[in-house]
Amino acid sequence: MAGRHERATPGALPAGNPDSLAAGAKAFVGAFLLGNLSYLWIVKDAQYEARAAPSAALIEELKSRPPVCLAVAGFPENPWIGRLTTRLLPGWRPELLIFEGLPTECQPVAAVRWNARRLAYQEVPQPR
Repeated sequence: MAGRHERATPGALPAGNPDSLAAGAKAFVGAFLLGNLSYLWIVKDAQYEARAAPSAALIEELKSRPPVCLAVAGFPENPWIGRLTTRLLPGWRPELLIFEGLPTECQPVAAVRWNARRLAYQEVPQPR
């Protein structure tokens, strides 16, 4: 019947050009991905680096020394994370690092302490 208006069915999507809907969805997904990737790169990357600094500095400290029994003070992460860093270095074994609260069978030959301001370990004099 001419002149009669069609009513929309409740809950139905409005009729439109399927190509424009697909283009809009692609634009939304692209903007969403770009926003999330930017957030990860700008905000989270710095947090990941800050959290990894003690372990990365410990690896560098261990590289500069021969494998000996070493006391590590002030390590801000779980001590097992520190012990597992030794697996990345030839000659070092987890039991060579002494952390507070972990059992050990070796006597420390040297000691270092984490300095959060300098993001590095500093030599600590051994008591005689």
